[in-house]
Amino acid sequence: MRKNAQDVEAAHWGGKPGKPHNPPQNCQPEAPFNAKTFDWASVYTAYPVNNVVGTGILLNMVDLFTCSAPYALCAYANCTIVEGTNPPVAECGCQVSSATLGRGALSIGTTPTILDKNLQTATAQRCGSSIGLTYSICTNPPNQAPFCPLMRRNRCGKASMYGGVFDVISTFNTSTWPSGITSPQGGSGPGFKYCTKGCATNCFAAACHLKTAWNSMPATCYCPVYCQPGFIMSSNSTGYECEGQSVSGKLAYIQNGI
Repeated sequence: MRKNAQDVEAAHWGGKPGKPHNPPQNCQPEAPFNAKTFDWASVYTAYPVNNVVGTGILLNMVDLFTCSAPYALCAYANCTIVEGTNPPVAECGCQVSSATLGRGALSIGTTPTILDKNLQTATAQRCGSSIGLTYSICTNPPNQAPFCPLMRRNRCGKASMYGGVFDVISTFNTSTWPSGITSPQGGSGPGFKYCTKGCATNCFAAACHLKTAWNSMPATCYCPVYCQPGFIMSSNSTGYECEGQSVSGKLAYIQNGI
């Protein structure tokens, strides 16, 4: 059976979920990554991306653009807090597959939630303001936004964004989330909850590694945490309420908001 282009690309980078890739020759060996000590403030320079609503469905419908590049999908992801980081981040278990790791994988982005301030400004200047995909000048054709080229992976398997430290960037596409699944831990089927208080992550533009996450999902993304009103979470995620889940008096587990 002949492989399609996306499967060939995924195989080239060892793109099987949760498996590390074998980089080509002349690529430097990767140093162990420590999310607790990494300087997140140096890469997430636009955090918080919105001082009123850090994450929320309305924020994710404006100033849209599309990219054709490998990405991770964190919709409905379950996350565990990384203690002591600034800004606060959580490790989220996200989805990757041959459908998301190909060079031509299509995803959707939104300018207000870009986490690099200079890149956010450049994308806003190029793409302007819009509501919905139909009215954006940066959705058809894709790859017009300055954000898009930085998602592409180099010959060593690293995305250019954030200094070439990470494997892929988290964006969004409804068609690549496994059918009927809203939460890897919490079951399947539709269901949403609007939260007027509590904490969640917003994983758009988050940096990701292609390593098995804490909850066995195939990618680990490092998503900023927001504790403020105005986000939607999957109501099928057992044990995950708007306020998050505490362990020994500390907030330990939260969900990605949409």
